[in-house]
Amino acid sequence: MVISTVQVIYSLEIGGVEKLAVTIGSHLDQAKFRAAICALDGDGVLAEELVRLGIPYHVLWRKGIEMGVLARLYRCFRQEKARIVHTHQFAQLLFSVLPAMAYGAKIVHTEHEYYIYRNNARARRLFKQLVRFCSALTVVGPEVARYYVEELGVPRQRIHVIANGVNLDQFGIEGRESRSRLGLSVDDVVFGIVGRLEPEKDHRTLLQAFRSLIEHQPARLVVVGDGRLRSELESYARTLGLEPHVSFLGTRTDIPEVLAAFDVFVLSSVNEGVPLSVVEAMGAGKPVIATEVGGLRLLVHPEVNGLLVPPADPAALAAAMRSLAGNLTRRQEMGMQGRRIARESFSVSTMINRYQEVYQSVLGAHDVRN
Repeated sequence: MVISTVQVIYSLEIGGVEKLAVTIGSHLDQAKFRAAICALDGDGVLAEELVRLGIPYHVLWRKGIEMGVLARLYRCFRQEKARIVHTHQFAQLLFSVLPAMAYGAKIVHTEHEYYIYRNNARARRLFKQLVRFCSALTVVGPEVARYYVEELGVPRQRIHVIANGVNLDQFGIEGRESRSRLGLSVDDVVFGIVGRLEPEKDHRTLLQAFRSLIEHQPARLVVVGDGRLRSELESYARTLGLEPHVSFLGTRTDIPEVLAAFDVFVLSSVNEGVPLSVVEAMGAGKPVIATEVGGLRLLVHPEVNGLLVPPADPAALAAAMRSLAGNLTRRQEMGMQGRRIARESFSVSTMINRYQEVYQSVLGAHDVRN
């Protein structure tokens, strides 16, 4: 019997979690699993991708803390005949627990980071209660797992560490053509970031570091993503005199093509889990400069496939960018190592096999057969 799964995410806008949910849904073994996706808060460009893939989706248009969304979730689970409800991040778990239990579905919950809980005692208390109703808790890296064991008291044996995976087949695009389409010269040294324009990504520090860099080295900065801070960051870039050197591309659905145009991927976050954007950059053969926070230590091996710097430190970030800007050979060697690491440790097939094992284990042998 085919196992019906429903993943619950925040919205259908592009983000690391949302892209991961689509990847999981599109790569499950169709002989054993059926995938659907439910977005609590809103529609977005990923809807087109789901239609293309033939994955059913639902948008519930939640408005804050409203109880009506519980009934809509229940109807979604019933319509999709969900046997597994797979929630991503705290809010989606909070709203899904009661409807999933009422329908009789098993709950698999994935946490992509832990910083939401560090300064929020109420969220920690709620999570400790909610996780008791989950048949499995998955996390995206060992550092994330360590937090839930040591700080929130989740039994280690209940946690499954499943690294985010990337389909490397999509990263064979010619960089010269990508640069031409983005209006970049083949002679530019291009630094790029892909991520939501939100406080935790700390784009201001990146802009400050880039301002310092171009005093010594001609370069371009490409900022991909959208969010609440977009207008503020564009204004800040103008204030720093960076307008001719920085491109804000907004949301893009062609990330492999955009990554092909980069020389170096940069992530300036002050909080992270194990970001899919970095795994994708590694898969595209790009060296990575990132802040030493969260699970980035798992991805970036200093002097092998990139460099790590302290968070919120423009001088250190600028120095790292400067060290790679003028050294093509070093960038190429780091990029090749990053692709090797991505292939060995972050393949999409390995990730999918692990999620399928978790799905089957929470149902049990009898449920899987029948």
